Amino acid sequence: MMPNLSVLILTVLCMIVMLAKAALEVIGSSFGHSGTNAICVALNTLGYKTYHMKEILENRLTAHVETWHKLLKNGCDDKVASKALYKDLEYTAAVDFPTSACWEALMWVYPMAKIVHTQHKSGEDWYALASDSIISLVQKFPFNIFKHIDPYFICFTKMCDQLWGQIMKRPMEASLDPRFPHAYKDEIIAAYHTNN
Repeated sequence: MMPNLSVLILTVLCMIVMLAKAALEVIGSSFGHSGTNAICVALNTLGYKTYHMKEILENRLTAHVETWHKLLKNGCDDKVASKALYKDLEYTAAVDFPTSACWEALMWVYPMAKIVHTQHKSGEDWYALASDSIISLVQKFPFNIFKHIDPYFICFTKMCDQLWGQIMKRPMEASLDPRFPHAYKDEIIAAYHTNN
């Protein structure tokens, strides 16, 4: 049985409109330090404008940090705030943290987006690389000083605490815990495996 031509035309038009309104076309589900920078470079080479944690840091996107803090605190459920983050500066792809902490919620916000995932051979390999860099960023010089005196980094630190809370599925104040990340190694690796 052939579908009604008007229904078919309406369906195609709806799909075109949805594509035109879907600002975010690619969502990275990978934890930071899992090849996300290489994916970012590749996507930019293909013509996408890609959102990455380095964008937040290098451009001191305070409003984004504040929005991410609220989003992560509330389980990434605010669709309007999620869209505003990417629409704001016309991003068409997003990889790395904090996006990857909310990738499942973002699938519902951008149902036409493609999901891209990369990973290390093992969670232990990933942890070995990430634990002394991105995981402990706010505890290393100069961030360990900035997080107490610079309003941007104070907010950034709160966002990072919410990020780890979202990833580990419980409240975290990683920036205040001198044992972080090493005392939580098994839990962090388990979260990495769960995401993969």
